[in-house]
Amino acid sequence: MTQTNGFAINIIGERINPGFKSTRALFDNEDLPGIQALAVRQAPVR
Repeated sequence: MTQTNGFAINIIGERINPGFKSTRALFDNEDLPGIQALAVRQAPVR
């Protein structure tokens, strides 16, 4: 678990690939809402 800004983040998979420049920018800028939105877009539809 990683502590960031006072709340816990659990990394449960490697779905988001930070190898893409746009994705890497989200991580570099600590853009948690952007990372969350990307994860939602990439999540499989059930």
